[in-house]
Amino acid sequence: MTTYLVDYENSSYHGLSGFKKLDPTDTVVIFLGAKSSQSNVPIEVFKGFTALGGPPRLIWKQSKKTSKNYLDLQLVSYLGYLIGDPGIAETNFVIVSKDHDFEAAIDFWAERRRDIAISLRPTIAPVESAPSVVKRM
Repeated sequence: MTTYLVDYENSSYHGLSGFKKLDPTDTVVIFLGAKSSQSNVPIEVFKGFTALGGPPRLIWKQSKKTSKNYLDLQLVSYLGYLIGDPGIAETNFVIVSKDHDFEAAIDFWAERRRDIAISLRPTIAPVESAPSVVKRM
């Protein structure tokens, strides 16, 4: 069980590469900017998420405002909410973005929660040629 937090502004549909291999217990949260829309997501992605056989859960989060790093701050705030909610048992998180500023949030949680794992990578699928930041807390 893993929760994928997708910075769609930064990764676009390329960041969703690998979604077909997700486990049915996984959750994908796609963060869209105020000027983005779900219509920018290729139909193949929707077909994959809605295919028979237990697709992962899909959640859309759309910003209502725009400013520098607005979406990024919402994404890390949501991550903190998920980590801090005692009713959520998730311990594996993947931030899908090419923005290395998310390493600050990973470092923050590494000092506070050793029972969770947070990684940063450019796509849902692990990319062997591009190193990802992984910290076991």
